[in-house]
Amino acid sequence: MHRLGILSVLIVVAIAALIGGCASGAAHRDIATSSQGRGTGTTVKGIHFEAATGVGSKRILRVAGLTLLASCRHIHGNSNPLLSVSAQTSVDNAVLATHFGQQRRGFADYTFVDDDFDHGSGERRDVLGTNPDKTAGTLDYSRPDGREVSVTFVADEGTAQAACLVGGTAVSARR
Repeated sequence: MHRLGILSVLIVVAIAALIGGCASGAAHRDIATSSQGRGTGTTVKGIHFEAATGVGSKRILRVAGLTLLASCRHIHGNSNPLLSVSAQTSVDNAVLATHFGQQRRGFADYTFVDDDFDHGSGERRDVLGTNPDKTAGTLDYSRPDGREVSVTFVADEGTAQAACLVGGTAVSARR
């Protein structure tokens, strides 16, 4: 029953994020739905960022010391949007990993691991690489105290919803 309960929470949060993502034409919006698992220390959050080109860095997730920031820029001389998602940590000696694939032919799956992700002076780590269009994958964050975060995401540029889009679900749990 315990696993079924967590699965039910994940499904409800995913549906809420999808419904919330269709509800408004706002240039940027965060949806952070949270559910605390009974006695498990589990947190589930929906993520939704949609933006017009020219939107600067916006926080799209903050959980267990991990912060994700997204922006939708345009590069001088190019009218296409450029989506960027970066990560920051509030603790030292964390591990950050991202793995994703792209729909386009000729693009290999991408894996990045930072095995000493530190708070430092507010440094950020890019989690989507240099071409984030039509991307889907996972991001994992592991703290030295055993707190874990796993984010499943989709990222796209030039969608019917907005110039830049990131959606997904974050699950955080204690050891």
